[in-house]
Amino acid sequence: MSTSSSVLAQWLTGAGFSSLTPTQPGWSALTPAQPGWSALTPVDPYAALAGLTPVQPGSKKSFTPVQPGGQGSWAPVDPWVNRVPLHAQARPTPAPPPRGSIDPAWVFASAEALTAQALRRSNAKVVRMPDHYLSPSQLFEAANVGRRLAGTHLWRWSPEFRVKTVACELISRTQVVAQTVLVLRDIQQSGKGYQFPAETLFSLEPPWPPVYVADQIDKVLRAAVEREDRLPEILSQAAGFWPFYESIIGFSLDSAPSLAEVLAVGDDWVIHVLMALKHACAIHRPVQSNSLVLPVIATPGHGSLPSGHATTAAFTSELLRLLVYGGKSLRAQQLDRLARRIAFNRVVAGVHFPVDSQVGYALGTQLARMLAAWAGAPRRKAPACLRATDILVDDFTLPEDGPLPVERHGIGVVPLPNVQALWRQAQAEAQLLVRQDTK
Repeated sequence: MSTSSSVLAQWLTGAGFSSLTPTQPGWSALTPAQPGWSALTPVDPYAALAGLTPVQPGSKKSFTPVQPGGQGSWAPVDPWVNRVPLHAQARPTPAPPPRGSIDPAWVFASAEALTAQALRRSNAKVVRMPDHYLSPSQLFEAANVGRRLAGTHLWRWSPEFRVKTVACELISRTQVVAQTVLVLRDIQQSGKGYQFPAETLFSLEPPWPPVYVADQIDKVLRAAVEREDRLPEILSQAAGFWPFYESIIGFSLDSAPSLAEVLAVGDDWVIHVLMALKHACAIHRPVQSNSLVLPVIATPGHGSLPSGHATTAAFTSELLRLLVYGGKSLRAQQLDRLARRIAFNRVVAGVHFPVDSQVGYALGTQLARMLAAWAGAPRRKAPACLRATDILVDDFTLPEDGPLPVERHGIGVVPLPNVQALWRQAQAEAQLLVRQDTK
């Protein structure tokens, strides 16, 4: 043995352990002289295997993976068999093999990171030289050409931002002052700045016909007898009711994406107007007005009048009638009956008064007709103003089966370019999908 080897052996021996030359005489790598000794941990033969190698029941001895120290049915291959249930065996999940790549680990952490790395490499191989630049004057001219040809830049945006753009156009033309909905006519510019002449579209300002709370509570309590029959509808329509409309018009919105965008625009706009009116009226819910009213669903945390479900259902029904069917039709009548039923279901559920549905139905119909006028629908004018005395008639309920609301036209309006473009696109889709049955 060389000098360096002797020094190494002496150093290992002096430390009390050597895997090459053990301190105990007669020791071998397979059968150590000391019972329970482990080649991995020579200091404490029992502590080394705790948690990894179980001890024989009734024995203080442990064992090594080579030579078990006790007798019994223990097997060196799998010491947990017949001792620990299979579902309780804690075996570590093997780690995946490392990727043979020069990329950092974060590249493979998510699909987005991988896509970013892939795009970077692809672009580096595909792009060779830039195209020519447009001067500011050329950019302005291109914008004017696009405006002259299409009337709007709407089609350059993705659908979600297209919806927001058109919804903002509608919201900017609508103001809710106290309990009145105003629509702004064409903006006029003068020497003093811009002027915004407005027209009243819908008003709940007094005078009101006398509406008695006791009578409304009585109608809510009487409507509760239909809860068992209508409960599936009530629960389904609490989250949304488009499947009910889809079953009548006969096609999916997936096949009419522009129509879906018009509906999304309308919903966004209607909610803004609706919530402003709810806040202005601040009417208590039925459950807040009488302890006998026990709703079957959670009562929304905002005002009761107008009914939101009645408003959006009537808006959807009237919008589809004007956009898809263009006027009276058998299916348009079915859509109107559906809107009335959705409105009354909220009364049956105990979360609205009948008068809420009556006002909401009138508001939704009025907003749909205003949208059609801004879209430049044929022979469309802004609807004449509806006031509380026009809306609250009879016994302040909304009958579930009645004639379509009569159209009363007011002043003419100039179409809004973005609304008009989206409306025409949706109308073209509808003509391909709908069997016209107008009469």
